[in-house]
Amino acid sequence: MKLDKFMDMFRKRPWPQLILIALIFLGLRLALIPVVWPEKPPAECIDPPYDGCGFIFDEAHYVPTVRKYMMGRLDANLEHPPLSKWIIWAGILIFGDNPWGWRTLNTIFSAATIIIVGLITYQLSKSLKLALIAELLIATDVTFFNLGGTAILDPPALFFMALALLLYIKGMKSISAIPLGLALLSKTSSFIALAAMAGIEVGYPLVNTMRIDKAWEAFRKYLREVFFPAILVFFIG
Repeated sequence: MKLDKFMDMFRKRPWPQLILIALIFLGLRLALIPVVWPEKPPAECIDPPYDGCGFIFDEAHYVPTVRKYMMGRLDANLEHPPLSKWIIWAGILIFGDNPWGWRTLNTIFSAATIIIVGLITYQLSKSLKLALIAELLIATDVTFFNLGGTAILDPPALFFMALALLLYIKGMKSISAIPLGLALLSKTSSFIALAAMAGIEVGYPLVNTMRIDKAWEAFRKYLREVFFPAILVFFIG
C-alpha cells in the first residue's frame, strides 16, 4: 500500500519526471568538461595569446578576467557586469583553476534552467507531456547545449531570467524582481526580459479592455513592483 501511494505521488507531481531530463543533460555536459583541457599553466594564460590555454568560445575573455580579479586587478572587463564572473571565480575556488573549476557551476545552472523551463510550461498548461517536450527542446538545442557548460556569461543569465518568469507567472511579481536584477547583473542583454514583462503587463489590459488608462496603470504598477526593484538589485550588485 505504501508503495502504491509513493508511485501515485510520483505520477501526480511533475518534479521527478522533470528532473530526469536535466540530470541526463548534466551528466553529458559534465562528461564533456575535460575534453578541452589546457596545455599551458594558468600563469601563462592571463593575457593573450591564448593558444594552448584550453578556452572554449568566449572563455578567453572571462577566465583570464577572473584570474586578474584574483590578483587584485578588479578593473578588468568592465564592459560586462560581474555576477557571472563571480560565479566562475567561486567555481575555481571550489574545484581549482582548471576546466572543472571554470565550467562546473555554469553546467549546474544550465541543468537547473531546464527544470525551470519545464515548470514554466507545466504552470501554463498543466500538462506534464508538454513540460517534458519543452525540456527536451531546450536540452537538445545545439546552442544551449554547447554554451550550457562553458565559462561564459549566458548560463547564469538564462537561469535567473527563467526563474524570474516562473515567479512572475505564479503571481509573485515583486519577488521576480530579485532574479531579474541578478540576470541583469549576469549579462546586461537580460534587459530583454524586463521589456517582455512590460509588454505583457501593458498588452493584456489593452487587448482585453481597449482602455489606454488601464494599460497605463498596469505599466505604472509594473514599474513600481518589478522594473525599479530589479534595477536596484542590479546597481547594488
